[in-house]
Amino acid sequence: MKNWRITPNGATQAAVLAGPGAVAWLVPNEEDVRALRAEGQNAFMAWGEFSTRHADRLRGFSGLLLVGVTVDDAGAFEARHRWRVLTDGVLSARQVQFRAPSSDLWEGATVADHFAEGYGLADLRRVSLRAMRSAIEREEDRRRVRSVGDGPFATFPRGRDVQIGSVVAR
Repeated sequence: MKNWRITPNGATQAAVLAGPGAVAWLVPNEEDVRALRAEGQNAFMAWGEFSTRHADRLRGFSGLLLVGVTVDDAGAFEARHRWRVLTDGVLSARQVQFRAPSSDLWEGATVADHFAEGYGLADLRRVSLRAMRSAIEREEDRRRVRSVGDGPFATFPRGRDVQIGSVVAR
């Protein structure tokens, strides 16, 4: 079984995984790729932030793409980002599913941690965007606060405009 790594420079085309019965894994890190390959799975990752350049390499893939999710807010946020990019004209929503480590594991656990703790492939649980909604919203709030900067308004993650003197914080 061939294994693919999607890279921005296009060294490998993942689209050659054609076939309606094919199953491939898109995971966030190299440790997860190694762990899934050890289980006989076809796994790959994208270097850097997942983008349309990465997703375009999957054009023509007609199988099932399983996206590995890290068990934390940032992992859920990243999984939603990957889903949005993948389903924006590249794959159908039916082709993309999420898999997360066992719920018995700690926050921040990865697919590699799942296998290291003695769990098997069948123990990876299917999760939905709906189930990850509150984690995604918490991460959006954190990122919104960070994007404001280190100024005096960095502690206002949401809410109405606040005016102090002639400065308006959103």
